[in-house]
Amino acid sequence: MKRLCTALLAAALLPALIGVGPTLQQRINAQRERTVQLRSQLHEKRFELHTATLQFQDLQHQLDETDSAIGGVNERLTSLAYQQNSTERKLDWNATQLSAAQASLKLHDDLLKHRLVNIYEYGDLSYLNALIAARSFSEFVERWEDFRLLIAANQRAVRERKFAQNRAAGRRLSVASAAGARRA
Repeated sequence: MKRLCTALLAAALLPALIGVGPTLQQRINAQRERTVQLRSQLHEKRFELHTATLQFQDLQHQLDETDSAIGGVNERLTSLAYQQNSTERKLDWNATQLSAAQASLKLHDDLLKHRLVNIYEYGDLSYLNALIAARSFSEFVERWEDFRLLIAANQRAVRERKFAQNRAAGRRLSVASAAGARRA
């Protein structure tokens, strides 16, 4: 009887036990569904990772281009700084040369003015009078040579003054062009 009770109880409880929990097939189906969902999520995450990787590579490429552009700008700035330094040195050199040329021109102007004053005060006739006043032929030749040297010196002074004037004008142009390049 005990057996019978147990068998009846087992028969009564078995359908209840079977109906209460999922069947093995239901659990397999649930696991398959879960696997499909996980694969779908994995696929989505891989796509997101791929998209993020592409964005990272694009940003890295943009960063490399920006770094390259910055390097180019830095090289250009270095070149411009060198050019500015060179132009300033040229400007200083030309300013020094201009000062020297102007001083030389002033000296030549002063010498030429002094010679012109002497010519004006004593005139060309004084040369002729000095030659005629020679007491001997050798004195005449000596005076003639002295006057020839004096005239040659006067001509040289005029040429040197003209050269100094041209040199000063050239230096003024050099300073002006260097100053213009410096402003640019």
